[in-house]
Amino acid sequence: MDVVSFALLLFMLINASSMFEFHMLVVDVVMLNILEIIMEIMPNYPTGTTLDLKTSWPELLGSDVFIAWDRIQTDRPDVSIEVDQFGVAVPPGFNNKRVHVFYYSASHDVAATPAIR
Repeated sequence: MDVVSFALLLFMLINASSMFEFHMLVVDVVMLNILEIIMEIMPNYPTGTTLDLKTSWPELLGSDVFIAWDRIQTDRPDVSIEVDQFGVAVPPGFNNKRVHVFYYSASHDVAATPAIR
C-alpha cells in the first residue's frame, strides 16, 4: 500500500465510532493485502476466457499422429488428447477438455480434423 492509502486508513480509524466499523476496516485491509499477495504469486493466471483458445486443428489433417499429438499438447496443455483408430467407436458425450485424434492404422496419419468433442 502506498502512503495515501495508509493516511486514509488512519483517518478512517480515528473517526470510527464503533468497534464494528473498526473491525470492518481491519478486514478490508487484510483482504486487500491477501489479494496483492495472490496477484504477486499468479500474475499471469488465465482468467477463464476461451475466446482465443483453439478448439480444432484442421492444419493437422494428413500429418503424422505423433506430430499432431505434440502440436495439440503445445497449443492446449489443459486438454486431454485421446488418440483412436479411424472408425472405432468412442464414448458418447461432449467434453470441452478432450480432443479426439483419429488416425489410419496403416500409415499413422491423421484421418479426421482433430477437435474438441
